[in-house]
Amino acid sequence: MLFVVSCSDKKAPVSKDEEFFTLSFPKSSLQKGERIAGVEITVFDGSVRAINYIPEDWSISENIVYGGKVIVAGNAGHGVGWIDSVTNFDSFLLIKPWHDPKYNYQFDIETKLFIAKEGQEDLQIKILKKKDLILEKL
Repeated sequence: MLFVVSCSDKKAPVSKDEEFFTLSFPKSSLQKGERIAGVEITVFDGSVRAINYIPEDWSISENIVYGGKVIVAGNAGHGVGWIDSVTNFDSFLLIKPWHDPKYNYQFDIETKLFIAKEGQEDLQIKILKKKDLILEKL
């Protein structure tokens, strides 16, 4: 398990021969009264090259799984750290899709937002696919 802390506001250098994306969540990801208690982002056939920002009172981990899968997961230490705006995760990750003509890489991303709702004790899971996310090419 790898723990990463970043406090830089600079973008990572990008070679003209490589393709990189930043990952953000759409503003519509949360409804009124919802807060993010945790996230899990799974990248298939790609690398997570940087974690741009870790919200206060959160811990983030990266787990590289055999078979071309990377899981970045994080959660608030307790309810006070739950987040009420997805803007806290703007350009959250720097991702490099894998490209190699010898292999049939299928770059994809799936995210889970663990949502706390006012008046409900249990967390709900909101799944967002790659098409639902904001991927900005650098």
